[in-house]
Amino acid sequence: MCSRTCIMASLLFLTPICFTSSSAVAQSRSQRRTVVQTGSATLEVMINGQGEPILFIPSRGRSADDFDDLTKQLVGAGYQVILPEPRGVGGSTGPLEGITYHDLASDLAATIKSVTGRPATVIGVIGHDFGGRIARTLASDYPHLVKQMVLIGAAGKIQRSPEVDRLTTRFWETALSPQDRLAVLRQTFFAPGNDASG
Repeated sequence: MCSRTCIMASLLFLTPICFTSSSAVAQSRSQRRTVVQTGSATLEVMINGQGEPILFIPSRGRSADDFDDLTKQLVGAGYQVILPEPRGVGGSTGPLEGITYHDLASDLAATIKSVTGRPATVIGVIGHDFGGRIARTLASDYPHLVKQMVLIGAAGKIQRSPEVDRLTTRFWETALSPQDRLAVLRQTFFAPGNDASG
């Protein structure tokens, strides 16, 4: 079985995480759903496994389902994985206009308090930097709730090019046809040869 250091290092490189024992496989079958109410937001949260808690923060407009494979590996290695759906995704609701990173970080702080009552390892796993920004805000606003943080695909210091900025903004335009949205998605977030339609 991997040490905790091995697992965290593996996360940084998105490599497979060791093998699972029979007890870990049994743990991986333990899954529960809860609802966390925080201010004007209601969050649907899936909790998998037991052990040291790890919270996942998906990228903007993405579901926590993005982490299914990594969740199985971490639960098999003896961790508890906490997967809150962001506002507007799955069963999560709440205002989406006029909010800040601090509001979204507050949602996650309430989730950590509700599910674990103790600090968690926070992982912002992102396609284009949004989940990592919320993770950093969470760590800044609620340092007592964040034990460790791993950012995958993080951004922030280097400004995006005007073209990438234009495309990522265009992706959210409600008037886009499904075909145009897929084309922007393919051009902005996916390397050549990867399927953007799933």
